[in-house]
Amino acid sequence: MSPAELLRRAVALLVAIGLLAVSVASVSADNGDEETAVVAAVQSAQLTADIPDGYEILFPIEWGGGSLRRLIGKLAGRGCALDMLWVHDRGEWNPYSRYRVSPDFPINQQFLQRYEQDVPAGTLYATCADQPIAQDLQPTQIVADVSEEYDTMFELHWGGGSLFHLKGRLATMGCIVNNISFIDPDTDTEYTYNQYNTRSNDRTNQRFLQRYEHFIPAGELSADCYEVCTLFNTAHCISFEEKRHHYDGGAFSSIKHSTCTNDFLPEVQNVVLPLLPMKPDVCVVRDFTQDTGTIGGYAVPVGVSQPFIFVHGSDPTNDAYLTYTALHTEVHELCHINQHWHWVQQLSRKSYHIYRTSQYFNNSEHGQAFIDLIGFTSVSGNRSTLPQNSVYRDIYSVNPLELSAELCTMYLIEKMGLESIYEYQIYDYPNRNTTNDYIRVPRRNIDVDVYLTPEVREWLETYMILPDVSE
Repeated sequence: MSPAELLRRAVALLVAIGLLAVSVASVSADNGDEETAVVAAVQSAQLTADIPDGYEILFPIEWGGGSLRRLIGKLAGRGCALDMLWVHDRGEWNPYSRYRVSPDFPINQQFLQRYEQDVPAGTLYATCADQPIAQDLQPTQIVADVSEEYDTMFELHWGGGSLFHLKGRLATMGCIVNNISFIDPDTDTEYTYNQYNTRSNDRTNQRFLQRYEHFIPAGELSADCYEVCTLFNTAHCISFEEKRHHYDGGAFSSIKHSTCTNDFLPEVQNVVLPLLPMKPDVCVVRDFTQDTGTIGGYAVPVGVSQPFIFVHGSDPTNDAYLTYTALHTEVHELCHINQHWHWVQQLSRKSYHIYRTSQYFNNSEHGQAFIDLIGFTSVSGNRSTLPQNSVYRDIYSVNPLELSAELCTMYLIEKMGLESIYEYQIYDYPNRNTTNDYIRVPRRNIDVDVYLTPEVREWLETYMILPDVSE
């Protein structure tokens, strides 16, 4: 009996006992070479699926393997609250019903005993629940149909977390938050927050921040997005096509003939982008004709319309290049664009218009917390001082902004599981007692915990990197 026939019989059985009433999409469960190739391309705990618009419609998933909790988290992050799931294993289809029956129902018990810790890689089939339940979401997880129109309120389901987490999650979905509205379930009182325009006065914002800045409980909220370019004149809000013609020479001269793309390295696409809040439509520009003998990368916001990463260096077909150089460059510059996103959050305040990103960082609340945490003894412009016995003197020690971006990079490379093989460019100071001049020395197999102390990790997870809700 073919897997497709087994699936149809499983559906018929569940319909017969009143557990399922679905519109079954046209699916195929053939285990041919094409399907095997698709599944093989999906990394562990990653999935690909065309999630249908309607609820209770059966659809296929290519799953890379991992726990049921991770699978539920991945689907919820794409707007699907998992309802029914089928896993084909040992020649039969094994069903799971999340909402329609209790966890101790026989089919659920059998499923959980087999697959709760590891839903095997392969082609699965699923349906989404009619109403996603915010309390079922993991912390900082969000399910929302973000409006394509700016200044248009939309509803969202929120798993709970800080204001930074909420604005960050929406930023990864392409929405720079303007207004937030939350009705306190205990008092039935509405609290509102406004980022950019004058709908909410400072006193109203203060009421929201005092109560919810550090934790907005799980529930239903409303929000809208803002086109931050309207804060500036058109000279600062230009497209990449217009922007690249501003570079007439130097390192950026070849940008005139390059393409802006969202084609990041797969590890960056899968792991990094969902965890870094930033201005949407970031692109990467690769110019491998400009080989300077070492990799070079530049994050160039130049306004806020379309920040991009410029990467130049060696042959991209070389595996070592991809593993040890371009990956580091993309992640490091994305961390910089995240810092720029923080700056953009404050641009409605006139006092911040005069700052560059590094100046804003050094004077911001979270920047001051970082400077105190690392132990900078003085901070002046882009050149700062650390004690001579500080381990952080190895890494961009003269600039808090650069150091925080490198620690962000190290954290994310560890998240990819590449920290033991990645070749960091450590900054060494041959004449440490007499000068701040440094040279770059490749170093591999470093102990990241020397730099990523629990306090540093906490700072990064509070101000730069979103929690991985799939874990």
